[in-house]
Amino acid sequence: LYIECQAIDMVIQFSQKYGNISKTEWYMEDANNSPALDATDTKCVQEILGTLLYYACAIDPTMLPTIGTIAMQQTKPTRKTMQAITQLLNYCATYPNAVVRYQASDMVL
Repeated sequence: LYIECQAIDMVIQFSQKYGNISKTEWYMEDANNSPALDATDTKCVQEILGTLLYYACAIDPTMLPTIGTIAMQQTKPTRKTMQAITQLLNYCATYPNAVVRYQASDMVL
């Protein structure tokens, strides 16, 4: 429920501002040539990554590799960075109910 509310709001906000990027445009646009984001969007990128990192460490570790990759670009994010975050938020909105389940076993340590 935590990630569902956060992700849906962020997906709506960023898809309106940055739109979707085509597959061809994604591969042709180099990260170094992509337009840089302003200070407000940079702060927003950092807030999103902090929120998702907390959630990934606590509940859904499948997102950790992607978060780590995006986090390397968070000091100077570009349009391509924002598109990667939008894709990650779409993943969060698609799979909002991640569960960590522990089950007892007969193993003796």
